[in-house]
Amino acid sequence: MFDGDFWRQAPALTVTELADLLFPCHCLLCEQALSQPFHAPLYCEPCRLQITTPLDGACYRCGIRLPFRIAGEHDVPLVTRHQTLRGCPDCRRKKWAFDRTVAVASYEGRWREHVYRLKRPHHSADAFQAGKLLGERLLECEWWTDYQMLVPLPVHWRRRFIRGFNQAEKIAEGIATVLPLPIATRALVADRYARKQGTLAASARLINVQNTMKLGPDASMLRQQQVILVDDVLTTGATVNVAARLCRQAGTKRVAVAVVARAGRF
Repeated sequence: MFDGDFWRQAPALTVTELADLLFPCHCLLCEQALSQPFHAPLYCEPCRLQITTPLDGACYRCGIRLPFRIAGEHDVPLVTRHQTLRGCPDCRRKKWAFDRTVAVASYEGRWREHVYRLKRPHHSADAFQAGKLLGERLLECEWWTDYQMLVPLPVHWRRRFIRGFNQAEKIAEGIATVLPLPIATRALVADRYARKQGTLAASARLINVQNTMKLGPDASMLRQQQVILVDDVLTTGATVNVAARLCRQAGTKRVAVAVVARAGRF
């Protein structure tokens, strides 16, 4: 057994360092061992570089990946940065109630499989880790300091009962470990059980989300605030647009959207 001298000479470990020692981490995508601290998002650097989309390679308004053409040694976007700040051509045809969107990566490949698991029962920890990565993504955006609150999109109680959690809330909790922003979990509530958006065509999704949400008991917190709506995937934008309009009705000044994945291409 170790004597008293050993313990006095042993270096003091913080809670985080002790967790690193007792619970070695592995990347959630490739399962390779990680050398990064326990509190960091559980994704290795090669996987991060593979999945993430450069912020200047996506539409400022809806977050969709923009088309590129080859010009010499570099890829050049077909849509200029000036056009991107006003929204891509598709955005300019729509009346979005939100002002900007940021996503970790496109909804494809290995990242698509990982994000799909975030909605499954007993995977709340994965949603939390994805939220940490999204928080780091938001940290790259200079504008995040203008916003005061995170508002996760609600899910109906039946769906929450099946999953055991609301993945948007877990993602928001992960973001809050990176950015010092409060979470308004009851600002919006689910009002109607709807079919899963992923099972419907784009035209049917607009109808499916109507009257699925309403302002919740904490809606007064939104007044005169600038908020960031949080969800897992943005595809047509129908769901987040309904939520953004409700926030506007509650008196919100500006609404941004933060998602783990952006589906679709320009």
